[in-house]
Amino acid sequence: MKKMYFKKLGLLLTICLFSTLIGSTQTAKYYVSTTGSNSNNGQSATPFLTIGQAMTTAVNGDTIVVNPGTYRETIDFAGKRIVLTSTYMFNQDTNLIASTKLDLQDAGVNGGVYSTINNYNFKKIYGFTLYNSPKIAINAIRNITIEKCVLRNNGYGNSTDNVLLFLLASAFSNQQSVLKDCDIYSNRNNFLIINYDRNSVGRPSEVINTKIHHNTLGTNTDGTAIRLGDGPINI
Repeated sequence: MKKMYFKKLGLLLTICLFSTLIGSTQTAKYYVSTTGSNSNNGQSATPFLTIGQAMTTAVNGDTIVVNPGTYRETIDFAGKRIVLTSTYMFNQDTNLIASTKLDLQDAGVNGGVYSTINNYNFKKIYGFTLYNSPKIAINAIRNITIEKCVLRNNGYGNSTDNVLLFLLASAFSNQQSVLKDCDIYSNRNNFLIINYDRNSVGRPSEVINTKIHHNTLGTNTDGTAIRLGDGPINI
């Protein structure tokens, strides 16, 4: 009788452990809408109001889905492995890129989109229009993919630290930062793209199938579209 009891107990513990392991690998989607509330739980029917609240709630592996609208805020990935996307990811209508806008006019020293924790977790921004950033629109985020985005009307002309995109390359990892299928125009920066922090071990950043046109590169003599910085950038 005791043997049977311990067998059943062992089986129950095994099932519980397996369920815990499966549950720990599950990922979540959180939703954001201009009609939402930060007291909501971030589900599709009860979305958050701000991307910042979704970022605070999300953990590694989660996806944040942003509904069409204009969101005036700065965004901190905080080192999390997160995909931040518009609904374009699920409905390939390019109007959704134009209508899902990140207004970065409040960007400070950290930039408009940044990460206060520096690590190699994969991060992705997909299907947005980013505009109005007075300084760095996307700043020094390692292992980030910026895809299907429009970057327009950023920058303020002449300043030595006036950069649109600051890509951090891979110093000691085979991961890399990627700018893919984007449209960059009507920006007023001294540098549009700076590639930085790569050594002989790491992989260079990549710019793939991206249009860069009709930008003003300030009045400084060092105004440059793409600055290689610490090494090559694949284009």
